[in-house]
Amino acid sequence: MPRPRARFSRPPRALLLALVVVLATLGAVLTPARALEFRWSAPESLPTLDPHALPGLDQQGLIGALYEGLTRRGPTLALEPGLATGWQPIGETRWRFSLRAGVRFHDGTPFRADDVVASLERARARTGPSQLADLLASVRRVRRIDDRTVDLFTTTPTPDLPERLALVPILPHDWAGRPADALRTQANGTGPFKLESFTPNGPLSLVANPLWWDRLDPSLSRATLYPAASAETRLRFLTEDRVDVALDLPPAEWGTLERKPGLVALRATGARTLFLGMDQVSPTLRFGRATGNPFQDRRVREALMRALDIDALNKSVYAGLATPAALMTSPAVAGFPDALNVRPAHDLARARALMAEAGLAGGFSVTLDCPSGRYPQDEALCAGVARALGTVGVRVSVRALAGDAYFDRVLKRETSFYLLGWQPATLEITSTLKALAACPSEERPGVAAAPGPGALNIGGACDEEAHRLILRLGATLDTPQRHSLAARALLRLRDAIVVLPLVQQPVLWGTRDRVTLAQRADGVLDLRFITLDPGRAVQ
Repeated sequence: MPRPRARFSRPPRALLLALVVVLATLGAVLTPARALEFRWSAPESLPTLDPHALPGLDQQGLIGALYEGLTRRGPTLALEPGLATGWQPIGETRWRFSLRAGVRFHDGTPFRADDVVASLERARARTGPSQLADLLASVRRVRRIDDRTVDLFTTTPTPDLPERLALVPILPHDWAGRPADALRTQANGTGPFKLESFTPNGPLSLVANPLWWDRLDPSLSRATLYPAASAETRLRFLTEDRVDVALDLPPAEWGTLERKPGLVALRATGARTLFLGMDQVSPTLRFGRATGNPFQDRRVREALMRALDIDALNKSVYAGLATPAALMTSPAVAGFPDALNVRPAHDLARARALMAEAGLAGGFSVTLDCPSGRYPQDEALCAGVARALGTVGVRVSVRALAGDAYFDRVLKRETSFYLLGWQPATLEITSTLKALAACPSEERPGVAAAPGPGALNIGGACDEEAHRLILRLGATLDTPQRHSLAARALLRLRDAIVVLPLVQQPVLWGTRDRVTLAQRADGVLDLRFITLDPGRAVQ
């Protein structure tokens, strides 16, 4: 008897469509996220991976992909918890930090209080490789309370200690005791990336850290830095699609970059302020020709301020991309008083009248000491200043000096007139005022000021009331009160015209349009905030 044949009815079309949707969804769940590589180019790489041996803010930002501090910066530079979940002062000279649980170093070792103690002791040591000792100069002792609690004792009140600790990476305690050479090409932090390969001052290759306690873009598996000292080379890497992001691009190329398909031009007001300082202590103008020292006369300082057409300077030097400055610090710095950010109007007639009132209708001659290559467009800015001041009879001779030669001269006060840039490492107003505006301990030309208040007050201007306010804010733990004191000091300093603020430098980056990131005002590229379009990124 023949075997009956099974008969199947065709399933309804709606059921087939539903099955396709289910299978597609299941496939998306079971298919791992595509592994994407992020590539970027910056002016420099790292000379070493020793996290305490890096003096530059850019370098400290780069090492942050591997190592973390007790605190850290968010995308808008707000201070936030890092390896510490919280902190509070206990009295005026003691801080308590509560440590994050569940954190592991790249080798799987749990993070504990002993690691914090060993790392901070290493970082604050004056002998050894650390370049961070000044940041921790007021710390006299670090004590473990338990596995999740550490106390820091200071010699004086240090209200910005949490900001300082964002710059101090934490090592495993056994690594903190290793010789400096052992850390030069190895890394073992808690950061979002692990080291894959590294050449000192050359390329740096990183892989995502699967043990990280926070969250990265899950598809981002690798990050590679291709350093290039030349801005033109970095721009070429970007346009040739050899990198996803190029940092610190020249203003002159900005318009071209904005018009290129597939590229995005990013600009932010920087945390660095450029200003002109003046020797206001010497009885005579040591590097120039004048009767007496014109910089001691406030009328002359106001005349110079009004002679500077800052909008024209910005346009000619920075293609209009910088931000005119009215104070010695940037709006990106915590505690900046927005209400005081008003420059005297450009007014040549008023400037010439002030010069005449000061008995200097015929002007005077002075040498402007200018760094060469320290800040983007620094020599062009100095040349523009010289032209602008010439309109009120001030004959400026620019002396451009590279690197150490410039700072050796200026820090020893062997200058009458100088260009300086300032971005506080703590990104908080306290250190700016203490360094730049407190009355210096040493005012003699040819002698550098001692460390402490006024150490970088090269011109020596001393407003006694502002000085008292600065000392008070440096010992005030309450943040709103401290910022109120800073505003009062800055008002006096602005009105006395102790320096001639110029601009906040722009942070200029270029990206491929497949990249989303946070552009920080301090110029640091934080890999935590990178996301890539999976459809167009390198795999």
